[in-house]
Order: sequence, then structure tokens, then C-alpha cells
Amino acid sequence: MTDEKRALKVFLGHGLAEGDEPKVRELYQHLRKCGVQRWLDIEDLISGQDRQEEFEKTLNISDIAITFILKILDRREVQYGKFH
Repeated sequence: MTDEKRALKVFLGHGLAEGDEPKVRELYQHLRKCGVQRWLDIEDLISGQDRQEEFEKTLNISDIAITFILKILDRREVQYGKFH
């Protein structure tokens, strides 16, 4: 067994309401500077990839998941499954 440490893997989940994107991207960049291997769909999802499949795959190999929760949420959107 080696003494080498592997990078922490962090999944960043969000709803990206208006005004939230800069905060999420700021954390993403801060984690990069700290040597953390991170994944955020708006940064790392490649055109043509299945979003749900990539979410599940990345979430399963992550050490930590951070989810951003919206301050204001329309209950109808949650009830009818529009909020992802």
C-alpha cells in the first residue's frame, strides 16, 4: 500500500435558480484550486451525454455530494416533477 493520497471526488448538484449560478461556479473553481476532483453538469457534461446516466455514474463514484437548495421553490413545480 502506498502513502499517496488520491483526490477527493465531489459531486455538485443544483437547481440553478436565477442568481445561483455564480455561487455554484465559484465553489467549483475553489475546489479545483484545492486539488479536489469535482463534477458539475454545467461544466463537465459533454454534449450528447445522457444527463441522468452521467449524474448517477458520477454520484456513485463520488466521496461527497453537495446539493444546492433553492431559497424559493414553487410547490407546484415539485408536485408535478418539473424541478430537477
